[in-house]
Amino acid sequence: VDNIDEFNIMVSAVPSRHRLHGHLLRCVVSLAAIAFTVDAVQYDTIDKYDCFRSLEGMTKSMFDLAESYPDLSSVVDIGDSYLKSKNDNNDDYPLPQNGYDIYAMVITASDSPHPSSAKGKTLIISGVHPREYAPPELTMRFAESLLTGYEVDADITWILQHTE
Repeated sequence: VDNIDEFNIMVSAVPSRHRLHGHLLRCVVSLAAIAFTVDAVQYDTIDKYDCFRSLEGMTKSMFDLAESYPDLSSVVDIGDSYLKSKNDNNDDYPLPQNGYDIYAMVITASDSPHPSSAKGKTLIISGVHPREYAPPELTMRFAESLLTGYEVDADITWILQHTE
């Protein structure tokens, strides 16, 4: 598929029992395109890669978004990193002292007529491997596009009212 029009033709050709999946996939592809246009506030970045936020920049972004969009997002502490849980500082490697908290960002429309139990669940994991810089940045830009697009873009509004 070279462009969104070809993708739309392909989705239209999907059998009717799979159309909902095609509609959701088209929404995700559209949202991915929007994610590249989000004008994010500047945060701390990775040395020599100023287009990627550092861990500190990413964490601050999460908390800033939760503060800016309290009806759509929240940040939850879901545990401790291995280094924090073991409190084992290794002098052989330049590891951070005392480890980190592990955070999850929850994005959903709290004003949705659908209760949480009726919403579809989506889990996106990124930043698992330390030298993979792009996935966390793309995930954050996707989150920013969801939050800034709510009640502006019908597809985004539908997604946030029906999933979390």
